[in-house]
Amino acid sequence: MVHHQLILPTRSLNQKNAIMDKMPSKSVVAPATSRLPISYTLPSSAATTPMHAGLRKLKIIRPKINKNMLRIRREKMNKHKLRKFRKKYAALIAKVKMRREVRKEKLFRAELLSQIKEAERFDAESYVKKMLDTIDKTPKQETLWERKDRFLRLKRIHRTNVDLLRPKFDDPVD
Repeated sequence: MVHHQLILPTRSLNQKNAIMDKMPSKSVVAPATSRLPISYTLPSSAATTPMHAGLRKLKIIRPKINKNMLRIRREKMNKHKLRKFRKKYAALIAKVKMRREVRKEKLFRAELLSQIKEAERFDAESYVKKMLDTIDKTPKQETLWERKDRFLRLKRIHRTNVDLLRPKFDDPVD
């Protein structure tokens, strides 16, 4: 079985970027590009070389695209999709937003009412009495200087009250 290698028409026959496929050897004008003034001529089948048996060689060389360009393109596409989605579901989005705001308003009003009730139950006299009792019962924490003063006072008071301890020996000396 003989396979033929033909080059798909390109704008210039010198180009290396080509798709290899079996094509008829006559002048071809693509219907999609018939409005363009370019017509392509394929090489004759006699000039083609045989390919590997049972395989179609398909060689496509794509232009290299910068990764940064792909990222920018993806961001633009996502932005476009988001705008389109917002335009399509604008009424639904507004409805959801309104429900959220109503829910927040209800919570705010409930909290405000609870604060008002608490303020009405507040009794200033009992509050002050309770605070004074707490202050009286809670011991005041000593500062460093107060502690030193207290120890000095205790030393002065008990200065004369010093008992000397005599050492005890196994062998008492008479």
